[in-house]
Amino acid sequence: MSQIVPDPSALGPLAPLIGEWEGDRGRDDAYVYARGREECARFRERSSFIPAGPAHNGAQELYRLNYTTTAWRIGEEAPFHTEIGYWFWDAEHELVMRGMITPRGIVVLAGGSARPGDTTLTVSADAGAEAFGVLSNPYLSTTARTTQFRMDVDLSKPDEFSYSQETLMYQPRIDGVYCHRDRNTLTRLPT
Repeated sequence: MSQIVPDPSALGPLAPLIGEWEGDRGRDDAYVYARGREECARFRERSSFIPAGPAHNGAQELYRLNYTTTAWRIGEEAPFHTEIGYWFWDAEHELVMRGMITPRGIVVLAGGSARPGDTTLTVSADAGAEAFGVLSNPYLSTTARTTQFRMDVDLSKPDEFSYSQETLMYQPRIDGVYCHRDRNTLTRLPT
């Protein structure tokens, strides 16, 4: 079955993301459970965004980018992180959404307001929320429970985008919440 590729303008502020991207300036600040402390790792990343849609939820019309992301620590050949998901644009409600799943068993649907020409986007989600929320597998719910997620994306430069992502997690080992931060700048690969 073939998929109709929408006109990029149907993707609103997400249109600049269409394509293949790479960046090697990533920083991952995370609590390393095995060592019982927060550490920072540099990483490189490759992401792909493919336009699709529309999808209809009754009167709601969503255009989307199907995406995949893979990240490798600098100097390592095996990826330490992969994810798949969607970025959605709801033009009528001026809403962007990011739906993602990680191989660790975390699912996030985050959202935020946006206008068609915006070059900065922010999406967020809270555990337990009905509309934009976070789910974790049962093991993570007791060992590293995600309580909030937020991502800021900067699309202001042609053929480049940057992001900063914060995932707040409750960690029983420290009896508190810590902030797992990821950030990177990626450039568009030639087609």
